[in-house]
Amino acid sequence: MKILTWNILASEWIKKSYYPTVDKKILFDRKSRLKKIMERIMDEDPDILLLQEVMEMEYKTLYKHFQSKYHISILSPINWAKTNVETVSSESGNVTLLKKTVFKTKTEIYEQPLDQNFGLYSLATFTYKNKKQSKQIHIFNIHLNDLHGQTRNKQMNIIRAFAEKQTQKYCIIAGDFNQEFRATSRVYSLNGFTVHNKCATYYIEKNMNIDNILTKGFVEEETTKISNNTTHGKCNYVPLKVENGFKIYGSDHLPVSVYINPVVKE
Repeated sequence: MKILTWNILASEWIKKSYYPTVDKKILFDRKSRLKKIMERIMDEDPDILLLQEVMEMEYKTLYKHFQSKYHISILSPINWAKTNVETVSSESGNVTLLKKTVFKTKTEIYEQPLDQNFGLYSLATFTYKNKKQSKQIHIFNIHLNDLHGQTRNKQMNIIRAFAEKQTQKYCIIAGDFNQEFRATSRVYSLNGFTVHNKCATYYIEKNMNIDNILTKGFVEEETTKISNNTTHGKCNYVPLKVENGFKIYGSDHLPVSVYINPVVKE
C-alpha cells in the first residue's frame, strides 16, 4: 500500500514578497502549478493521498479527475487563529483520497474535521491479501500550527490521546507538521509509531524536513520501486533555486511517499 502526502500550496497564501526570486508569470500561474501537481499525483498513483492547502478550484479539479478511482473526502478548511477567541478563516484545507480498489465503499468511510480544525480524520476499512482480508484503519491528515511549537504539541496531544485509546492498531498520521523533524521532538514522538521520512520537504528559507508520514501497525517496504526511476528510500530532488522548485513541483513543498504493508499475525 502506498501513501502520498503533499502540501500543494494554496494560491491564497502566495505573495510576491514571500517568493521574491520567482518570476510573477510562474508564481501566479495557478493552472500551470495545478497541472504539475496533478501529473505528479498520477505518476505516483498512491493508494492513500493526503493533501494540504487545497482550495475550491483545485478540489473541483481533483474530484473531476479522480472520482472514478478514489473515495474523496470533504474539503476541511484550517483555522489559523492565534488565540482561542478569534478565528482566521481560510479558503484552503485538507483533502483525503482513498483508492477504491483498496478501501471499501464510501458509505463505510467515516470522516470528520479534527478538533481545533487542524486536519481531517478518517476511519476506513482496507483490504489486503488479494482482498480476502480486511482491517479498519485510522487516518489523520494534518496541518499543524505554523507559528508556535507549544500549539503544535497541543494539537498532537489530541491525536496522541485518541490513538492510545483505540483497539484497532492500524493508524496513519501524515501531512504538514510545520516543525523540522528531530528524533527527540515530542511532536514526532508517539508510542508505537514509525517516522518514515528523513528527507527535506521544504526549500524556501532553508532545506527542512517538515512534512512526514507516521504509521502504526505497518512495516515499510525497503526495495520497492517508486516514481522517477528511484528506489524507495532515496530523497526527492531539492531545487537549488526557488523558481526551479515551482517549475518542477508547482509548490514550495515536496511530495512525501512511502510503501507499507500491514503487520498481520497469522
